[in-house]
Amino acid sequence: MKMRFIILTLLMFFSAEFSSFAQLLTLEQLARQRVYRSVKDAEATPNTVLVLDLSDSQLNDLETDITKFPNLQALYLQSNDFESLPDEIFSMTKLQMLFVDDNKLTRISPKIANLVNLKILSLANNKITSIPQEVFSLKNLEILNLSANSISSLEPSVKNLSRLRELTLSFNKLTFVPKEIGNISTLESLDLAVNDIKTFPEEFSALKKLCILRLDSCKIGEIPQTILSLTGLEYLSMSNCGIEEFPSGISSLKTLKTLLLSDNQISLFSEEVCKMSGLKILALANNKISSIPGTITNMTSLYDINLCGNKISEFPAQMEEMNNLMMIGLTGTDVQILNFKIQSEKKVY
Repeated sequence: MKMRFIILTLLMFFSAEFSSFAQLLTLEQLARQRVYRSVKDAEATPNTVLVLDLSDSQLNDLETDITKFPNLQALYLQSNDFESLPDEIFSMTKLQMLFVDDNKLTRISPKIANLVNLKILSLANNKITSIPQEVFSLKNLEILNLSANSISSLEPSVKNLSRLRELTLSFNKLTFVPKEIGNISTLESLDLAVNDIKTFPEEFSALKKLCILRLDSCKIGEIPQTILSLTGLEYLSMSNCGIEEFPSGISSLKTLKTLLLSDNQISLFSEEVCKMSGLKILALANNKISSIPGTITNMTSLYDINLCGNKISEFPAQMEEMNNLMMIGLTGTDVQILNFKIQSEKKVY
């Protein structure tokens, strides 16, 4: 009788264990799971494999039939030699995370639509030229990274990614942003740096949850007014965009903490910028600025200002009052002598 009780207990335990593996975990829970780093180790207990990392293994095909891991939820295949994704991956319907960065992929198979539970898809640094419609059918997708490919267009159906939080398309060949991107109300981070984008649609201003925006080395020429409507923006990077002046109304970005505008053509440090009392980091290196207004003291949160490579020869004495300012970039300027208090208390680089 005692033996029967023990057997039943063990059966219940293993049943519960298998049940827990069969369930989809949150991304936070997945991050705490054991990572299997070889097929050999994974094959020893195939039902328990949730995370499999075969990165940097010189693979151009999978070493095993991956379907033998029925509960697989995260697959890492970075830094291999895959030219296409093996078809068996698309039968792994519990897969939530798929990383195939730094390979030789030229296309994304339409079968990607089978991965209905996918939350993270990262295919950066490949040779992909287009995004198939099937990617935009992934209703649970939260993070999409396709940077450093050769993608020339973003289709209007991107609006169907209703749970997307992060979209990274830097280092591609995009020339425009579809107005439908404004429909992705969940978007928090957007990276379109190093593309050929010149304009932004008015609908862009609807992205009220957007807090990180990277547009470096795009051909915009100015900070568009539509960006000034992004009331939740905390980080804006537009270095090397041909910007000549700060736009009227930039102080309306009340939540902005970091503003990076180095390598532009800005000549005037405007009074409007000095109204940005919440800004902590301001990068204006390699512009054409020759003077700093005394009202910079209104930027009471400023911690780091990079003015390297400008034509500045002196600072207003009022800067002594800026207690939070700890970092000042001056390399390549004409500033010779700093006030002793600034010099002794703040790091100059």
